Amino acid sequence: MFTAVAGQQSVAVRSRDVACNASTPRQKATKRHVRARPIKYTPADKNRTPHEYAPLPPAPPAVVVISKSN
Repeated sequence: MFTAVAGQQSVAVRSRDVACNASTPRQKATKRHVRARPIKYTPADKNRTPHEYAPLPPAPPAVVVISKSN
């Protein structure tokens, strides 16, 4: 890209010659892993849901009173 102004020298400006100190931050591990995961193409893969487990029985009491002291 060349720019010219009447009465002045033409100045060549190239985008590569401009110093740029900005850098793209590195992707963290999780972001890379998510991007590299396989794409779900088939409806069987897309419609997959988490497994439904039966509810757990109630937990036994933590403390059992055997006898009461006076």
